[in-house]
Formats: sequence, structure tokens, C-alpha cells
Amino acid sequence: MLSVCIIAKNEERIIDKCLSALAIPDIEIIFVDTGSTDSTRKTASKYTDKIYDFEWCSDFAAARNFAVSKASNDCILSVDADEVLKNSDTAHLKELAAKIAGSDENILGNITCRSFYRNGQDDSGETVNAELIPRMFSKKRFTYKGIVHEQLVPIDNPDDSKRTYIDTKLTFDHYGYFGDDKFIEEKTERNIGLLSKMHEDNPDDPYVLYQLGKSYYMRHDYDTARDIFDKCLYFDLEPSLDYVRDLVTSYGYTLLNTGRYETALSLDGIYNEFSCSCEFVFLMGLVYMNNGLLDRAVLELKKATTFKTCKIEGCNGYKAYYNLGVIYECTDNKSLAREYYKKCGRYSPAKQRLRKL
Repeated sequence: MLSVCIIAKNEERIIDKCLSALAIPDIEIIFVDTGSTDSTRKTASKYTDKIYDFEWCSDFAAARNFAVSKASNDCILSVDADEVLKNSDTAHLKELAAKIAGSDENILGNITCRSFYRNGQDDSGETVNAELIPRMFSKKRFTYKGIVHEQLVPIDNPDDSKRTYIDTKLTFDHYGYFGDDKFIEEKTERNIGLLSKMHEDNPDDPYVLYQLGKSYYMRHDYDTARDIFDKCLYFDLEPSLDYVRDLVTSYGYTLLNTGRYETALSLDGIYNEFSCSCEFVFLMGLVYMNNGLLDRAVLELKKATTFKTCKIEGCNGYKAYYNLGVIYECTDNKSLAREYYKKCGRYSPAKQRLRKL
């Protein structure tokens, strides 16, 4: 029916959770080890006997394509070793696998990936980002390209943009960047090295530059991230692309996190292009707050709560309500402040403010 392909190295902290969640009838697990020195391989042997070695060559696409080559099924589900499946519907998966394997179109199945971070974009604590990522595909039609942050491209015509995306209804929790400062530094250092090489080879690729900036962002080196994002924004970018929206939002946070509040107001100039994004609207609420434009901040934060979906968890809910509470508390409207803090539910910063009021 379906082959799940995983590459891993020294993932003993989470690999058991990853593989146990994938122990689904009729699903083949292909496990590729790229040089583990901990118990990762031993744990994997509890769930599959299809374990292969791949000599690491600083190329994630090469490792993923090697894993795909070992699969007995045509339909592939690519999973990261630091992801945990939260739901499954075997009947639906069988139907999707058959559709993808039997189609003469370039079909990609999207998963919902919820990534957990410590000290998130607004430095309020844990942040959860949710995004759709294409992970299910036919190995006859797609291959991976890119030594890091690799992407699926059609085999026959890598530049072909004609693809049909379908919802797999699968949700994964991703813990790849959830750890202490040392863990994040080691992981981003690896990515920075690989992305720097990619940038040297492809200086006119804004996506590579964006990913390089994000790596510095993850390690809280906001000055370097800001400089890279600034260069990236000189390219002719398509505002509807997810990575471009995230680029603009991340750039805005680098300005706030480095105290460049007035510069952040320049984002007003692209408001019409990006205000369809809840994350951008919420960001603008913070920009106005930090510049003392509280009436405008209130309008943006209230607007953020009208979005049904949001990539950064809380921007259309408790985080917006919390900042509204802060504004009303600062303007001595304690009644409204309490009202909005209560809307935040179990959000600890809001609970703390309520205790002080």
C-alpha cells in the first residue's frame, strides 16, 4: 500500500515515539541510518527489519532518495525522525496511495506539520507553527533536490510547476527545533554550513537565502538574520508564496527583537499585499504597540482574532487577546484588561497579569 521512508542519525530522544506511531497495518517502514552512534538503530529494529546504512555526504536529498529507492511500494510517505504522527485513517491512506500510484498527474499529498519551538517569534515562550508540507508522492514521478531543506521536484521535468495537492488528513508534531540553546546551536550550525554552500552555488535563489536567514533566526542571532532577510527582499518575490509571507513576518520580528521599532513601521508599505495573513496582521499589531500607536495596535490585534486559521498558534487567539489586555492595562482600563486576559485561557503570562490586577 504505502512505504514510509525515514532517515535518521542519533535520534534516540524521540525515535521510539516516531516509529511506534507509524506501526500501522500494511505500511512498510524503510529506515535509513546515516551514522548513528547512540541507540537509534537498535530502537528502529523493534519496528522494521528494513534498515539500511547510508554514508553521510552532507546531502539530505541524496539520503532521502536512497531511502525511496529501497521502498517496495510506489507511493511514498516521507517522515522526519523527529516527527510524531498524531492521527491515522488506514482506509483513507489506502485510497490516497492507490490514487497517487495510479495517476498520470503530478500529485502531492500534504501533511499538517505542527513545529514546536522554545522562545518563539515574539519571545513569549513556546511557539507552535502549523504548515502544510507535501510529503506523499509517487516515486516514479518525484525525486528530492537540495542538500538541505530539500524539496520534491518532478523527475521528468524538475522545473514543471504543474502539481495537484491533496490533503492526506495526517497531522505530525515536529520537535526538530525544540530543545535547549546548545541543541539549537548544533543543529543550526549544521544547516548554516550546508545552506552557505548552496547560496554560493545559487546566489540568485531567494529561497536558499531565506532558509539561511531562518537558521540564524532560530539561534536568536537576529542581527545576522535581519541582514540576510533584507538582501532577500531585494528579489522580485511573489507575495502569495508561503515562504515569502514567512520571510516578511520573520523580518519584522528581527526588527522588533533588535529594537528597530521605527524601521518596522516601513512594513506599512506592503500592508495590502500581506494583510491576508493572520501572522502579518498580528505582527503589525506588535509593531504599532512598540511605537506607541495603541489605537492602531488594537485594530490590528482585533483583526487578527477574526482569522479562522493561523500558521503561528495563538496569533488569532490567546496571543492577540493577551496583547490587547496589556494595552488596556497600560491605559488604565483594568476592566477591559481583565476581560481580554480571561480570554487567554491557560496562557501563563495572562494568568500572571490577572493575579496582579
